[in-house]
Amino acid sequence: MGSLTAVSWETQAEKCRKILRDSMNPAWLLSPKELAPASQLNVSTFIETCGFLTARELKITATSATGLVQQMASGSLTALETTTAFLKRAHIAHQLTNFATEFMVGEALSASAELDAYFKRTGKPKGPLHGLPISAKEHIGFKGRIVHSAYVAWIDTIAEEDALMVQLLKKAGAVFHVRTNEPQSVMVSPLL
Repeated sequence: MGSLTAVSWETQAEKCRKILRDSMNPAWLLSPKELAPASQLNVSTFIETCGFLTARELKITATSATGLVQQMASGSLTALETTTAFLKRAHIAHQLTNFATEFMVGEALSASAELDAYFKRTGKPKGPLHGLPISAKEHIGFKGRIVHSAYVAWIDTIAEEDALMVQLLKKAGAVFHVRTNEPQSVMVSPLL
Protein backbone atom coordinates (compact mmCIF):
# COMPACT_ATOMS: atom_id res chain seq x y z
CA MET A 1 0.00 0.00 0.00
CA GLY A 2 1.36 3.44 -0.96
CA SER A 3 1.82 6.24 1.48
CA LEU A 4 -0.04 9.52 1.31
CA THR A 5 1.82 12.75 1.81
CA ALA A 6 0.21 15.93 2.92
CA VAL A 7 0.53 18.88 0.58
CA SER A 8 1.52 22.05 2.38
CA TRP A 9 -0.85 24.98 2.37
CA GLU A 10 1.92 27.10 0.80
CA THR A 11 2.08 24.73 -2.19
CA GLN A 12 -1.69 24.83 -2.58
CA ALA A 13 -1.88 28.62 -2.24
CA GLU A 14 0.89 29.01 -4.85
CA LYS A 15 -1.44 27.37 -7.41
CA CYS A 16 -3.83 30.32 -7.07
CA ARG A 17 -1.08 32.93 -7.02
CA LYS A 18 0.22 31.45 -10.29
CA ILE A 19 -3.25 31.55 -11.86
CA LEU A 20 -3.48 35.24 -10.97
CA ARG A 21 0.01 36.07 -12.26
CA ASP A 22 -0.56 34.17 -15.50
CA SER A 23 -3.95 35.83 -16.06
CA MET A 24 -2.60 39.37 -16.05
CA ASN A 25 -1.70 41.27 -19.21
CA PRO A 26 1.82 42.68 -18.59
CA ALA A 27 1.10 45.58 -20.97
CA TRP A 28 -1.57 46.81 -18.55
CA LEU A 29 0.62 46.83 -15.46
CA LEU A 30 2.43 49.84 -14.11
CA SER A 31 6.05 49.54 -13.04
CA PRO A 32 6.75 49.84 -9.31
CA LYS A 33 8.13 53.35 -9.96
CA GLU A 34 4.84 54.40 -11.60
CA LEU A 35 2.67 53.17 -8.71
CA ALA A 36 1.69 55.25 -5.71
CA PRO A 37 4.29 55.03 -2.94
CA ALA A 38 3.51 52.63 -0.09
CA SER A 39 3.22 55.62 2.23
CA GLN A 40 0.24 56.94 0.20
CA LEU A 41 -2.74 55.38 1.96
CA ASN A 42 -5.47 57.06 -0.07
CA VAL A 43 -5.26 55.86 -3.68
CA SER A 44 -8.90 56.60 -4.53
CA THR A 45 -7.99 59.04 -7.31
CA PHE A 46 -4.72 57.46 -8.42
CA ILE A 47 -6.13 55.82 -11.56
CA GLU A 48 -7.55 59.12 -12.79
CA THR A 49 -4.24 60.92 -12.27
CA CYS A 50 -1.60 58.30 -13.16
CA GLY A 51 -1.87 58.97 -16.91
CA PHE A 52 -2.17 55.31 -17.96
CA LEU A 53 -5.78 55.34 -19.17
CA THR A 54 -6.83 57.59 -22.02
CA ALA A 55 -9.44 60.27 -21.45
CA ARG A 56 -11.95 58.09 -23.32
CA GLU A 57 -11.13 55.04 -21.16
CA LEU A 58 -11.55 57.11 -18.02
CA LYS A 59 -14.91 58.35 -19.30
CA ILE A 60 -16.02 54.80 -20.14
CA THR A 61 -15.07 53.45 -16.72
CA ALA A 62 -16.82 56.35 -14.99
CA THR A 63 -20.09 55.82 -16.89
CA SER A 64 -23.01 54.06 -15.21
CA ALA A 65 -24.02 50.56 -16.28
CA THR A 66 -27.20 51.97 -17.80
CA GLY A 67 -25.23 54.58 -19.71
CA LEU A 68 -22.76 52.01 -21.04
CA VAL A 69 -25.51 49.68 -22.29
CA GLN A 70 -27.33 52.61 -23.91
CA GLN A 71 -24.16 53.73 -25.70
CA MET A 72 -23.42 50.20 -26.92
CA ALA A 73 -27.05 49.81 -28.07
CA SER A 74 -26.72 53.03 -30.07
CA GLY A 75 -23.41 51.97 -31.59
CA SER A 76 -21.47 54.90 -30.12
CA LEU A 77 -19.42 52.50 -28.00
CA THR A 78 -18.28 48.94 -28.66
CA ALA A 79 -18.23 46.06 -26.22
CA LEU A 80 -14.56 45.47 -27.02
CA GLU A 81 -13.61 49.06 -26.26
CA THR A 82 -15.62 49.00 -23.04
CA THR A 83 -14.22 45.70 -21.81
CA THR A 84 -10.66 46.74 -22.62
CA ALA A 85 -11.05 49.96 -20.64
CA PHE A 86 -12.41 48.06 -17.64
CA LEU A 87 -9.67 45.42 -17.84
CA LYS A 88 -6.96 48.06 -17.94
CA ARG A 89 -8.49 49.91 -14.99
CA ALA A 90 -8.86 46.65 -13.04
CA HIS A 91 -5.20 45.76 -13.59
CA ILE A 92 -4.10 49.06 -12.05
CA ALA A 93 -6.64 48.79 -9.23
CA HIS A 94 -5.35 45.31 -8.44
CA GLN A 95 -1.79 46.59 -8.22
CA LEU A 96 -2.99 49.14 -5.67
CA THR A 97 -5.38 46.99 -3.61
CA ASN A 98 -4.74 43.27 -4.34
CA PHE A 99 -8.43 42.59 -5.06
CA ALA A 100 -8.28 40.06 -7.90
CA THR A 101 -7.97 36.30 -7.89
CA GLU A 102 -8.01 35.91 -11.67
CA PHE A 103 -8.39 38.10 -14.73
CA MET A 104 -10.37 36.61 -17.61
CA VAL A 105 -8.73 38.68 -20.35
CA GLY A 106 -8.96 36.24 -23.26
CA GLU A 107 -12.51 35.15 -22.58
CA ALA A 108 -13.71 38.71 -21.96
CA LEU A 109 -12.16 40.11 -25.13
CA SER A 110 -13.47 37.18 -27.17
CA ALA A 111 -17.00 37.54 -25.78
CA SER A 112 -16.86 41.29 -26.46
CA ALA A 113 -15.78 40.75 -30.05
CA GLU A 114 -18.65 38.28 -30.53
CA LEU A 115 -21.12 40.82 -29.13
CA ASP A 116 -19.75 43.50 -31.46
CA ALA A 117 -20.09 41.13 -34.43
CA TYR A 118 -23.68 40.35 -33.41
CA PHE A 119 -24.48 44.07 -33.16
CA LYS A 120 -22.85 44.78 -36.52
CA ARG A 121 -24.81 41.93 -38.13
CA THR A 122 -28.22 42.66 -36.59
CA GLY A 123 -28.09 46.32 -35.55
CA LYS A 124 -29.40 45.29 -32.12
CA PRO A 125 -27.86 44.50 -28.75
CA LYS A 126 -27.76 40.82 -27.81
CA GLY A 127 -29.55 41.38 -24.51
CA PRO A 128 -30.32 43.93 -21.80
CA LEU A 129 -26.72 43.79 -20.51
CA HIS A 130 -25.06 43.79 -23.94
CA GLY A 131 -21.31 44.30 -23.45
CA LEU A 132 -21.49 45.29 -19.79
CA PRO A 133 -18.25 44.26 -17.99
CA ILE A 134 -18.96 42.47 -14.72
CA SER A 135 -16.70 41.13 -11.99
CA ALA A 136 -17.61 38.14 -9.86
CA LYS A 137 -16.47 36.90 -6.48
CA GLU A 138 -14.24 33.83 -6.55
CA HIS A 139 -16.84 31.55 -4.95
CA ILE A 140 -19.14 31.95 -7.97
CA GLY A 141 -18.65 28.93 -10.20
CA PHE A 142 -17.17 29.27 -13.69
CA LYS A 143 -16.85 26.02 -15.59
CA GLY A 144 -13.32 24.64 -15.41
CA ARG A 145 -12.12 27.17 -12.84
CA ILE A 146 -11.20 26.78 -9.18
CA VAL A 147 -13.88 27.64 -6.61
CA HIS A 148 -12.38 27.59 -3.13
CA SER A 149 -14.26 30.31 -1.19
CA ALA A 150 -10.91 31.38 0.31
CA TYR A 151 -10.26 27.96 1.82
CA VAL A 152 -6.80 26.65 0.90
CA ALA A 153 -8.12 23.12 1.50
CA TRP A 154 -10.61 23.58 -1.37
CA ILE A 155 -8.12 24.81 -3.98
CA ASP A 156 -8.50 21.62 -6.02
CA THR A 157 -12.27 22.12 -6.36
CA ILE A 158 -13.12 22.85 -10.00
CA ALA A 159 -16.58 23.99 -11.10
CA GLU A 160 -18.20 21.51 -13.47
CA GLU A 161 -20.43 24.16 -15.01
CA ASP A 162 -21.11 27.87 -14.84
CA ALA A 163 -23.26 28.93 -11.90
CA LEU A 164 -26.85 29.73 -12.89
CA MET A 165 -26.23 33.42 -12.23
CA VAL A 166 -23.25 33.37 -14.61
CA GLN A 167 -25.30 31.58 -17.28
CA LEU A 168 -28.13 34.09 -17.01
CA LEU A 169 -25.88 37.15 -17.05
CA LYS A 170 -23.93 35.86 -20.06
CA LYS A 171 -27.21 35.17 -21.87
CA ALA A 172 -28.23 38.77 -21.15
CA GLY A 173 -24.99 39.96 -22.79
CA ALA A 174 -22.79 40.62 -19.76
CA VAL A 175 -19.04 40.12 -20.07
CA PHE A 176 -17.17 38.69 -17.08
CA HIS A 177 -13.68 40.16 -16.93
CA VAL A 178 -12.25 39.54 -13.45
CA ARG A 179 -12.82 37.33 -10.42
CA THR A 180 -12.33 38.96 -7.03
CA ASN A 181 -11.22 37.81 -3.62
CA GLU A 182 -13.36 37.52 -0.52
CA PRO A 183 -13.05 36.84 3.19
CA GLN A 184 -12.61 33.20 4.16
CA SER A 185 -15.86 31.21 3.91
CA VAL A 186 -17.51 34.35 2.46
CA MET A 187 -18.05 35.57 6.05
CA VAL A 188 -20.63 32.91 6.78
CA SER A 189 -20.96 32.47 10.52
CA PRO A 190 -20.14 28.91 11.62
CA LEU A 191 -22.92 29.28 14.20
CA LEU A 192 -25.69 29.32 11.63
